[in-house]
Amino acid sequence: MSDAILCYRTIQPDFALPLSVTRHESAQALPARVTETRLVSVVSEDGRMLTQMSVRMNVGNLRFLKIRLPQTSDKLWSAFVNGKVAAPSREGEQYRIPLEAVEVGEPAAVELLYAGSAADSWLTRRLEGPRLDLPLEDIQWTLYVMPNRFYYAFGGTLECRDPGRITKTASFDARDYRLNTQRQMDADVEKAKNVMALGEQYARQGKQKLARQSLESALNYSKGRADVNEDARIQYNNLIQQQAVVGLVGRRNALREGQNIQAEQQSAQAGQALKPAQGAGAQAQLSAKENDSLRSLSQKMLWQQEAAAGVAQAIRVTLPEHGRRLDFARSLQVDPNADMAVEFKSFGGAGARRWLWLAFALGFLAAWRFIIGRTLARE
Repeated sequence: MSDAILCYRTIQPDFALPLSVTRHESAQALPARVTETRLVSVVSEDGRMLTQMSVRMNVGNLRFLKIRLPQTSDKLWSAFVNGKVAAPSREGEQYRIPLEAVEVGEPAAVELLYAGSAADSWLTRRLEGPRLDLPLEDIQWTLYVMPNRFYYAFGGTLECRDPGRITKTASFDARDYRLNTQRQMDADVEKAKNVMALGEQYARQGKQKLARQSLESALNYSKGRADVNEDARIQYNNLIQQQAVVGLVGRRNALREGQNIQAEQQSAQAGQALKPAQGAGAQAQLSAKENDSLRSLSQKMLWQQEAAAGVAQAIRVTLPEHGRRLDFARSLQVDPNADMAVEFKSFGGAGARRWLWLAFALGFLAAWRFIIGRTLARE
């Protein structure tokens, strides 16, 4: 009875227990899981907004991440996937960020930068975030708004952290810019070292495709450090050159065997699951002259491929984190493509000063008119 779900006991031998069974359809598994969502926005006094969004996710069979910006007039400035520049496409109001370079089950870091504006009405401002076609976890949104205003009545789909102490003001100058840039470079170099070590591990295991992707990410992350970038470049070139040499050897052997299709398939598979010892063994079977010839040929082929493919570049922008800081958070957003928005009211600033001056002028004129009227009445 260890496999029984429910057990019943009765003392009447003629007792009948009616049961009904309903079979439910299997729920569809999510193509990816977003584990962390971070947004940082800088809002100007006239409502213009610059937002940097970073998403950490575990990729399943999802090949394109679909994102819709808050307004159709918003401009997507840049997109990165694991430190590499991505070329998003657009379908109507949605942007499609390609994830083909990420293996199934592997983590991915997607970074976006876009420019937009905040909806503004009398005393109330509403800021909307991008909409993703996945549930979101661990959402944190940091806003930098004008420091000379008072903020209250927070609302929206995210909760304001400690709304009773909205007093912290951040400044941003050339020194802060240098410190932020250096901090970002140090973080990228650390990522480069980690993915480089991961690429070496994949290469030892014979996972050539994953090793190549990891070393490509190391090249992108290490652009701020020449020594680390050179190390990643050498390892990357050695890896792809070894793959090319083994592929050429396999192709030559296939031709020698009289267009044997099975030999061609085996050589193609060898390039995808090649361990260092196997690559060295394949090269050891060749003479020194053949090795030099194949290395020279493979190097020329790789140079031509790099020149033909081209490399997309994008500028990483450091946001000017200046002004009053507002922090909003939400632990889970279940529905895909759901609203992600914050609302608040504020007063103060240049507009409030203008109203105060106008009220003062009107009060002064009213008082002056009252005094003149009393004086004329006495006469």
